[in-house]
Amino acid sequence: MCDRPMACRSGATRRRAAQWLASASVMLAAAGCIFIPSVPDRPPTLAGHPLDNPSAPQAVAVVAVPAPPKTSVIARFSETGEVAKSGAAGALLGGYLGAGLVALAGLAAFPAGPALLPPILGAVAAGGAVGTGAALSTLVPKEDAATIERVAQDVLTQLRLPEAMAEAVAADIRKFSRLDAVVTDFGTGAASPDYRPLRERGFGAAIEVRMKEVGFVGSGADPVMALFVTAEARLVDTATGQPVGLRGLLYMSPQRGIRLWTKDGAALTKEEILRGTNTLAERIVDNLVFRAVGDTAPSDDRFEICGLAPRHPKPQWSGFRLFGSQQPVESLVESVTPLLQWEERIPGPWGTEGAGGGELVYDLRVWSVVDDAPGELVYERVGLAQPQHRVETPLKARSTYFWSVRLRYVEDGRTRVTRWSASNTPIVHLGGQLRNAVYYSHVADGTVQPYPCEAADVYPCRWLDFVPAANYFRFSTP
Repeated sequence: MCDRPMACRSGATRRRAAQWLASASVMLAAAGCIFIPSVPDRPPTLAGHPLDNPSAPQAVAVVAVPAPPKTSVIARFSETGEVAKSGAAGALLGGYLGAGLVALAGLAAFPAGPALLPPILGAVAAGGAVGTGAALSTLVPKEDAATIERVAQDVLTQLRLPEAMAEAVAADIRKFSRLDAVVTDFGTGAASPDYRPLRERGFGAAIEVRMKEVGFVGSGADPVMALFVTAEARLVDTATGQPVGLRGLLYMSPQRGIRLWTKDGAALTKEEILRGTNTLAERIVDNLVFRAVGDTAPSDDRFEICGLAPRHPKPQWSGFRLFGSQQPVESLVESVTPLLQWEERIPGPWGTEGAGGGELVYDLRVWSVVDDAPGELVYERVGLAQPQHRVETPLKARSTYFWSVRLRYVEDGRTRVTRWSASNTPIVHLGGQLRNAVYYSHVADGTVQPYPCEAADVYPCRWLDFVPAANYFRFSTP
């Protein structure tokens, strides 16, 4: 809930302007790629999977590195006179973006470009105002940054996050696969633990999870902050004791006013930290155990949709694909027990054709929407046999819900999944420090090395480790 309506409306306007500016910046900076990101081919990301050997033990040991995550606030801090200077810089940047749009219109729409020139020239003048507004919202008072960092530190002392993430990883493996998974403290006291003795205890693989950082990224004199959680996971072959897979992961919440993060004993902060912990745990399993389909570049005709495409309600978007800013909007369903339908499977390289005809089932989730962000998971069905399902428990009337579905299948005796369905747009823009937290394995000379995530990789069907609120498909009940 918003505790200051006028401030929230103002903050929402600033956020929309900043999001537009960021999207335009990404578009202008993507050399040779105006419409969608260009993703290069990737080298193998796993040096063989230890569970692929049917004669190897098939249990997974999950080990939590006990070191607590650090806390931080990623924001610029306001000082006397800085706001005015930043506003001037923002106006120049806005004008630059407007001029860039004119140039792009001439290139992309030629010979129709001249016909589009008058409205775009108007956008140039507006660009200065947008740039000024966005720049003025980039400065955070130091005392507010200090307050929110103290809140994060206080919450972390109450939560045992490394252990919570390990438990969530093990639970997810057991829930969605035929594998057993157990959390163990084996080797947690060593700087470089040797996991080979775990093989004698029946574990074919170990997953080491590390919580790295919990903090906030924010902007504005009346700060609007997003909470983030970063983590690292390593997949280790217990036969050799060597890592065969690696992932650096990031979760980022929707933006909220600083007062919402601190009120009621920091209840929202606790809720989002736990949501981020569970979300990253699930993505660790998707990446390192189930090898989720989706870590390849989407084709031009499927770029908007990650995973299975919804059929009913049919997804709708607002905004423009050109800027990577179009966003799903709610579709009206027929009742409070709607029939949800989705495509049967993803064709070609995104799906299971040629996979050996193993078991095919679907997992469905529905969340409430609170302040345009995911709230409670109000409905879940696992292992659906058909690409449709009528909600069995009535939802609230005149309410909006997020929903998502994925395909789970068995290939050569191993569980595989697709990414959860979502919109790939709006494209997410991450600053350098947060983007550096996202990396994946690069197998070179038989060893696993971290490979950085590029700007063009950051969307739900590539290496983004969560579905942003703006990218969920949604429906509203009558």
